[in-house]
Amino acid sequence: MFVVGLSDEVVTCKEDVFDYLARGNLKRKTGATAMNEQSSRSHAVFRITVESKDSDGALTMAHLWIKEKAMDAAERRALVEAAAAAATTAVAAVQRNGNRVFSNGAVRPDRFPSNQCPTWVQWRRHFLCVMDANGWNDEEALNALPVCFTGWAMDEYAAVPAELKTRIVGLDDPSIEALVEYLDPILEPNMNPKLGRQEFRSLLQNTEESVRDFARRVRAVGERVNANRPAEVRDEKNIEQFIGGLWDPELQELIMRDAFQTLAEAVERATALDAAARVSRSKQKRRNPNMARGINEDPTLVDSSQAVPTLPEQ
Repeated sequence: MFVVGLSDEVVTCKEDVFDYLARGNLKRKTGATAMNEQSSRSHAVFRITVESKDSDGALTMAHLWIKEKAMDAAERRALVEAAAAAATTAVAAVQRNGNRVFSNGAVRPDRFPSNQCPTWVQWRRHFLCVMDANGWNDEEALNALPVCFTGWAMDEYAAVPAELKTRIVGLDDPSIEALVEYLDPILEPNMNPKLGRQEFRSLLQNTEESVRDFARRVRAVGERVNANRPAEVRDEKNIEQFIGGLWDPELQELIMRDAFQTLAEAVERATALDAAARVSRSKQKRRNPNMARGINEDPTLVDSSQAVPTLPEQ
């Protein structure tokens, strides 16, 4: 989801948080209803991110989302203080457990995502190798895993059900195998943004691929890579890559003469032009089968390699 005007602000104390919360409230809309003259016509979603670094410089992040309902200033202040305390406690717990695992000279896995392991498949394989090398059991591996996550990966980990991450009385003990299996479909489609953009720009239509199939491939990658951009920007990028990736240069030239608002419009036009070109080529082959076989039908043009030499008159 893209929110116009959304911004992240760095704060250093609780007062800064309250100040930005008050600024956001000034932009909220109200309207009269039969029950309330100043009924809220909008919702406020507030995210608090706490970042912390350990002695090795490894960054740990925790996010808490607050969906605000109607409340007075005192209630709002108590809510923010409680959320900030909870986020700080979460970061401290993750670091404490992770540092306990790494304190005995263990090999520390790479961060994820990172340039060394930009995809989840690569990093998962790397982490499991490190786990075996260190001789970690499930509990130690479960403590080490979140310390390695950064950015969006940490956001996804925070949403994992608690029973997959920590021991809960009355339930089976969590295992690293079950946690990885749960994360696979969530993290596998994601990749380093830079690599994602490179993959998108390198998309080319295969000679055996239809125009529509190529468009579906462009849309699938484009929607993933440009997910945080407005819909109109995503369509613009998809159209540009779709036209640039068509293998037929004549089709490219024809379709570039038109302007399109959506990828669907560009695909419809390209499909129609491609179909017309195929019909035209088919008619030409039927009218001139010799040209279809590569045979020259002009009898005046003779292959010089087969010409009979003429002897000069004596």
